Amino acid sequence: MQYLKVKEAEELVRDTSSSAILNTDMDALKAYKLKKSKDNRLEQIAREHEEIKRDMNEIKDLLKELLGRNR
Repeated sequence: MQYLKVKEAEELVRDTSSSAILNTDMDALKAYKLKKSKDNRLEQIAREHEEIKRDMNEIKDLLKELLGRNR
């Protein structure tokens, strides 16, 4: 494969065989992957939080039921 630099952007090159424009900025790629990883972790924490809330509500309901039987 052969690449030609794109005049308007130093981090871009054109693949001569496919005419595709490729980004060669590895720092930008690392930053993107880090952000994506953080976003995925945040989504996982949010799901776990919702699951804990549901579990706590279930426990509360069971406790209320048990206390209601003992009265």
